[in-house]
Amino acid sequence: MQPIEWIRGKTVVGVERDDRGTTFHFDRGGALRVECLWRIITKGRVWLTSEDDLQTFGLLTPNDAGPAAFAMLVARVVTECAVTPDTGDLSLSFAKSIRLECIRDTSGYARWQLTAPDGMQVIARGGDGLAEA
Repeated sequence: MQPIEWIRGKTVVGVERDDRGTTFHFDRGGALRVECLWRIITKGRVWLTSEDDLQTFGLLTPNDAGPAAFAMLVARVVTECAVTPDTGDLSLSFAKSIRLECIRDTSGYARWQLTAPDGMQVIARGGDGLAEA
């Protein structure tokens, strides 16, 4: 069993953005801290990414990625979870063909960290897989 399996069945209850990244909060504890590119895929297309934050794309006001991600993911249950072995990318799937992907964009730094309700952490390490703490 992968050390991230605990997230299966968890529900998104919050999304927070700050100047270094985004934290996705889950019911009954647990969080995913992302400091790399993340994107939400729905209906076979990229719906939103962390790079969209503060972009206008012809809108009247800049896009606010945190609340937009929360609106898409709130109350959704994680149905599948996977880490790509050679890249350390994380993928969380939800019903209705919605997927949150965390795409590691450096070989030198941990870019996402999954913290279970019991405090156990799984960290995407620099260039060689996952670390548990």
